[in-house]
Amino acid sequence: DVTRLIKSKLPKNIYYHTEKHALNIMNAVEFLGFGEEIYTEDIFLLKTAALFHDVGFIEQYHDNEKIGAEYARKLMPNYGFNAEQIEKVVSLILATEFKHEPKNILEQIMKDADLDYLGRDDFLDISDKLMREFLENGIVKSEKEFHEKQVKFLKTHRFLTDTAKSSRVEKKKKNIELAIELYNSNTQ
Repeated sequence: DVTRLIKSKLPKNIYYHTEKHALNIMNAVEFLGFGEEIYTEDIFLLKTAALFHDVGFIEQYHDNEKIGAEYARKLMPNYGFNAEQIEKVVSLILATEFKHEPKNILEQIMKDADLDYLGRDDFLDISDKLMREFLENGIVKSEKEFHEKQVKFLKTHRFLTDTAKSSRVEKKKKNIELAIELYNSNTQ
């Protein structure tokens, strides 16, 4: 079971990219997929990709998507997936790479789902976990640097699917204000 694999092998300094994150993204791809009127096997493949997309964190922090894709290639045949389904899941996992430009609606759903929390009520809780993770893994050197990067990211980030735009943008605007407050409180 992939969630057990993540839970048992994930380094102790990972607070955000956990099995809970994978399950969260599984829910988000389903919500966004149905919102985009996808009712086919593709929902199942999106959920499978969500489950595997951050498995690579058990081995390394950077470029973990390729490792997650390899785990999917290795484990999915055990569950009856065919080669075409596996490659579709692999492409969806790789779509979560930061600079990847989505090529189709499924990749857009995957990218939006991976950053779904930006437009949700649990933004502050998740942001705090991400900050701890970034600090302990040397991604940022201080809370101030984290908040500064987060504000910049939130201001430039755009949701891709119509469903995410209609359901997450208004809350994201409020979350930007919260992120700015956190940044300002760290610079005084």
